[in-house]
Amino acid sequence: MNLTISGHHLEVTPALRGYVSDKLDRITRHFEQVMDVRVLLSVDNLKEKDRRQRAECNIKVKGGELHAESAHEDLYAAVDELVDKLDRQLVRDKDKRQTVERVAEKHLRKYSQKITSAIDSTFQPPLLYGRLSFRSPAFMEPPTSPGRCTSGRRQFSP
Repeated sequence: MNLTISGHHLEVTPALRGYVSDKLDRITRHFEQVMDVRVLLSVDNLKEKDRRQRAECNIKVKGGELHAESAHEDLYAAVDELVDKLDRQLVRDKDKRQTVERVAEKHLRKYSQKITSAIDSTFQPPLLYGRLSFRSPAFMEPPTSPGRCTSGRRQFSP
C-alpha cells in the first residue's frame, strides 16, 4: 500500500503523519487489495470556525477508486471521521464484490450441470481437416461415390 500524506496551508508534523498512518491501517483489515492511498490535510480560511480543518482521501483499490472528505474544528477529529467514512465505504464495496462473485459462481454451477446432463455419452467431437477448423456433421459423412459430391463442395476420401 502506497501512502501519500500532504498538507495544504499546513505543515504535516511527524506526529500527525504517524496518527494518520495508524488510523489508515484499519482499512487494510477489511480489504487487502488497497493499492494507493492519498491523504490531503488542509486548513481552509472560512468564517465558520467549526469546519475549518479538512481531511480528504482518495483510495485506489482493485477495480475502482473511493473518495471521502471530512471537515471539523480539530484536525485529529476530522481524520477520525474520515477513516470511519472510508471504512464504511470499503466494507460496502467488499460486500458488493463478494455478492457478485457468489451469484456468478451459483450460475456457473447451475449451467454446468445442465450442460453435462444434456451431453449424451455417444457424442463424438467432429474431425479436423486441413487447418484447425471444425466441419459440420454433413462433411463427416463419406461421399456417396468417390470423387463426386452432392453438396457442391469438394470432399476428400479417407
